[in-house]
Amino acid sequence: MFLWQVLMGNRKGLPLRHELMYNRRVHITNLKDNETQNNHTQPPMKHILLLCALLIACQAVSVGQWVEDSSSFKSFTKAIERNPKNVRAYCSRAALRYRQKDYKGAIDDYTKGIEINDNREDMYYNRGKAKAALLDYQGAIEDYTKAIEVIASIIVNKDSTTEYYQSYEPNCYNARGQAKAALTDYKGAILDYTKAIEADSEFTRVYLNRGMAKAALNNHEGAIQDYNKVLDTVLAHKGQICSDGMEGFFYQRGISKAALEDYAGAIKDFTYEMEVDPDNPDVFTGRGLSKDKLLDYQGAIADFTQAIELDPKNAAAYYYRGNTKAGIKFIKSGCSDWSKAAELGHRKALDSVQRYCK
Repeated sequence: MFLWQVLMGNRKGLPLRHELMYNRRVHITNLKDNETQNNHTQPPMKHILLLCALLIACQAVSVGQWVEDSSSFKSFTKAIERNPKNVRAYCSRAALRYRQKDYKGAIDDYTKGIEINDNREDMYYNRGKAKAALLDYQGAIEDYTKAIEVIASIIVNKDSTTEYYQSYEPNCYNARGQAKAALTDYKGAILDYTKAIEADSEFTRVYLNRGMAKAALNNHEGAIQDYNKVLDTVLAHKGQICSDGMEGFFYQRGISKAALEDYAGAIKDFTYEMEVDPDNPDVFTGRGLSKDKLLDYQGAIADFTQAIELDPKNAAAYYYRGNTKAGIKFIKSGCSDWSKAAELGHRKALDSVQRYCK
């Protein structure tokens, strides 16, 4: 379910695609004036040489990482052969396989580790992540639940490791919430996200996830409250909003604002999102729809066009551009867009062609 479906009255759900990662720092910058840009159209040769050196270095790092991973895999395998009950070796090899996107292999190793020691929450949690990567969300939920149970038993006993496990607990609730959301159990997801927040009120990512779950249930006011909490938390820690790692945040808030008919506010958020994620066609489509609602038809057409340039198979952008064109009496051009959208499988576009384009 995308923004344009919300704006057109279909509000059954919203895309749950984005998570926040606040671990890198890139500032949103203003564009330089034309004169400054023109002065830098021909980069100095030393800059080109430096770029080449960086590219070679990156390739070397990739090769080095591959060699290191291969060596580590062999070492972990030998350790297991020497001691088939070496849980640490199974865990390490599983983590390596997960990093290499061998999720089935990672699950096999975590399962063997669990068979040896079934009281380690990290193996259940990480096996759950591997299952989620394979879209086995129900299996992932079962593993996250087991991890939470193990943590609960350790916290009850209150030994020297209690503080560590308490810090691990919110990750399990957040992951289980995401798996439930993937299965459209948004109410269950919200309960888990809330538990994660209760365990760690500064766990920023969870506010975004809970906001999206609330939006999927058409509670856009509650969603915006959670999205705003993300900003409050980031500002409290960093003193500024950084672009890198913010992908999806402004887009999701823009969706909720548009659903509440705050189109001007939605346009601002979609514009902010473009600074963070300039190659996302959905953002341009969303802003285009909001502009259309405010009667800025030329601005809407420009945004739909940009969305199409980013994704030439974007049926929705063609359809909505056709709607806007037809609305301002450019019927022939609108029919052309509807026809293209229909070719790409858009059912409403096909209806419009049959009804208006004869």
